[in-house]
Amino acid sequence: MAVTDESDTAKDTLTPIEVAHILRIAKNTVYELVKRGELPAYRAGKMMRFNAKDVEAYQKGVRAPQAGGNSAQGEISSFRNAQGAESTLLPSSNASIGDGFFLCGQDILLDILGHFLETRIDGLRLRRSYLGSYNGLHELYLGNVQVASSHLWDAATDGYNLPFLPHILPGIPLTVVRLARRTVGYYVRNGNPHRLSSWADLGRPDIAFVNREAGSGIRVLVDGKLRAGGILSSAVPGYGRICTTHLVAATTVARGGGDYAIGSEMTARQVSGISFIPLQEECYDLVFRTSIAESPAVACLVERIGSSDFLQEIEALGGYGTSETGKIMHC
Repeated sequence: MAVTDESDTAKDTLTPIEVAHILRIAKNTVYELVKRGELPAYRAGKMMRFNAKDVEAYQKGVRAPQAGGNSAQGEISSFRNAQGAESTLLPSSNASIGDGFFLCGQDILLDILGHFLETRIDGLRLRRSYLGSYNGLHELYLGNVQVASSHLWDAATDGYNLPFLPHILPGIPLTVVRLARRTVGYYVRNGNPHRLSSWADLGRPDIAFVNREAGSGIRVLVDGKLRAGGILSSAVPGYGRICTTHLVAATTVARGGGDYAIGSEMTARQVSGISFIPLQEECYDLVFRTSIAESPAVACLVERIGSSDFLQEIEALGGYGTSETGKIMHC
């Protein structure tokens, strides 16, 4: 019978503070990585703990599968966050209204809105999905989510979101609500050692890029800018290095996994060792089928977005433009 040395077991188990120290990020960022499904964790009583091998895999850029889960695209992986709300990483292909209310997107504003809905709608089973814009809209088309966020830039019109909707969701009456404007730009290490300043820097052969997954708003933006600048993706070092959230992209740059990435200003504020170089203001919208506009959850959501309380909450966070928040952009 094998005997396990307790000291060896302890070495394999890490606290959130220890993980934050190893990854050189804030402790709150560690919790965010867990919430977004990027870093596996488990409960030891009321305490959150991490397997050292999972943290090491994350450092190497390998996304470890959730314990007991399946990495297939259609599976649902969930955990309970600090408020006890259920967070869902991917909607299943056969999800329905009865499976819960799916709110799709990665911005912290969606977490705030989701928590508000849970406090106002009795019995609501909120399911947060962190799919990117294009993929979230596709799931909306399939009927697997109720509300999807979008920040898709259209190079032909220099507009956001509305040019894409007739193509991704053909023939479906939709309502689009402006949530906020956000600034996107480069994540670079403190001091901007490579002096990045414009979209033309995407073509530089001397620096390594950290990309986002196909279907994300940032990926659509990057590909559009590459095409507009006559730059082949094959000429961008690191184009194939994929991170699935703004937060992971920023932390990858912070720990030296690449020289730069692109994401929102708000996320840059959450990661130590990162400077932000603004490039473009984008429109961040929520999209849902007009047929469910009067449902309790959606009606409550729209009302909250248009409220002065929510406006003050956004402005207190900083990093967002609110002049159009709550405006119905398209029906």
